[in-house]
Amino acid sequence: MIGVGEILVEYDHDKQIAVYGFGGIVDGQSEASHCFPLNGDIKQPEVFDVAGLLAAYRSAIATTK
Repeated sequence: MIGVGEILVEYDHDKQIAVYGFGGIVDGQSEASHCFPLNGDIKQPEVFDVAGLLAAYRSAIATTK
């Protein structure tokens, strides 16, 4: 994940990466979502740099079934 993130930020002028999960039950929902932003913000699914990607992933793991 780190390797892919490092490549992605090099090709984006603002170093923002849109990150999505799939097939998980998001906190507060009862059914699986097939596409959801890992940071929980549907209007702004982008995170800054690889550190933001990893933080969003860790957060999603804790709140998604």
